[in-house]
Amino acid sequence: MINNQLELEVKSFLEGQSDFANLPSSEITRLSQVIRKKKIRQGQWIFDQEDEFEYVFLMKEGHVKMF
Repeated sequence: MINNQLELEVKSFLEGQSDFANLPSSEITRLSQVIRKKKIRQGQWIFDQEDEFEYVFLMKEGHVKMF
């Protein structure tokens, strides 16, 4: 569970994304309560080709190199 300030930040971020525009407010609230925040350093791997699909990643800022 995340703290209330982070939950509000996540909820605001999700509401500002066009991909979530048709999602009901109650679902955005639910997502903001269970989301995990992770800071990735430059050059750090997020996932590898063989990894199973378990998570959805949203970027607040920065760039991703795919190859």
